[in-house]
Amino acid sequence: MLISNSRYYPLFFLLFFTGWAHAQNTASGKIVDGKTNKQISGVEIFINENDKPALTTTSGNFMVQSDTIIYKLKFLRKNYSLETIEVTPENAVNIFVKLAQEKVSSIQEVVIHNEKPKYKNKKENPAYAIMQKVWERKRNNGLDKFDTYTYKEYEKIQFDANNLDSAFMKRKIFNKLEFIFDYKDSTASGKLALPVFLNEAVYESYGENRPAKRTKKLLVAQKTSGFQDNQIITLTAKNLYRDINIYDNTLNYFDIGFPSPVGETGFSTYDYNLIDTISIRGEEAFKIRYQPKRTEVLAFQGYLYIDTDSYAVLGATLKSTQKINVNFINGISTELEYDNPDENTFLPRKVITEIEMTPFSKKKVRKALSPNEPLIILNTSLTSRWKIKFSKGRKRNMKINS
Repeated sequence: MLISNSRYYPLFFLLFFTGWAHAQNTASGKIVDGKTNKQISGVEIFINENDKPALTTTSGNFMVQSDTIIYKLKFLRKNYSLETIEVTPENAVNIFVKLAQEKVSSIQEVVIHNEKPKYKNKKENPAYAIMQKVWERKRNNGLDKFDTYTYKEYEKIQFDANNLDSAFMKRKIFNKLEFIFDYKDSTASGKLALPVFLNEAVYESYGENRPAKRTKKLLVAQKTSGFQDNQIITLTAKNLYRDINIYDNTLNYFDIGFPSPVGETGFSTYDYNLIDTISIRGEEAFKIRYQPKRTEVLAFQGYLYIDTDSYAVLGATLKSTQKINVNFINGISTELEYDNPDENTFLPRKVITEIEMTPFSKKKVRKALSPNEPLIILNTSLTSRWKIKFSKGRKRNMKINS
């Protein structure tokens, strides 16, 4: 049925958007044993990246709600393997979850190294043999492989202020915004933290590689809270962050090059240590800890997750090891997840970047950042991509305006 009267357009849009938002803020379904198909209870359900369960089920059915868009659910129960499900507007209702029982016989003895082990040479280091396989099978970004592609993308940009004091709260920037201090919280170190801006958006992203490389993003839905100059803040946040390829030798942040722990020259900068073998989304993976050989080098530390069969990178964490004296940037950290559809390519699955800034200093030039200055924690480019569609050859069923 077509709506011919333009007076009803706003009402139609409101009803549509309200229904969509409700579907994305609520998820429900059933949890069963993967072998017997019997419903099970006592399952902890985690929303998105939260480390505290939103619900512990008392039956086989569940329903969870969130103030923000739900894009991922994790299900955990004793004697069962962790199950993770990506949530989209299409599958947010009647989610069917099968939990697999852990096999005790398959658990092997694991030695956790709290200190950096010493090897006579790198060939004695088991992590070196693994990284050699990774370099030999270096992969390319799968989005560059196809003539055209499209996917949905969820993006979250958030500013949190911490290390606050009463003098900071009285600054003019917060005039007529005193109410936001009702939402203040404490960090793990006991310092006061305050959410000041949040932007969530869902996009339809389109790309074309041939005959010319072009991309386009269409905004599907958006939810914003915080300052009124939302567009300026969002654009500033996006300009601080660039897409990175973990397989490159150098990863660029703020026009500064950091040595990549997966780059072919990684062993000249980093020490690697094989920590464990774990399961990631049903795939067995080596967990490798890496850290810089020299403390004065501007580099990362964190973990790499390498597929035990294909030696593809399933995920990585990157955290800067020292303060970055670039404008007001204090530190950065990134969490990456990848899908690997074939032997030669990878597809970005999720990217979370956190940037720590000190923008409220009175000094224009600073060689060191005071720990007592108010900090802004920027969580940006939390990206989940799903339903990626590709086409090759001459067929092109979309038009991208330059």
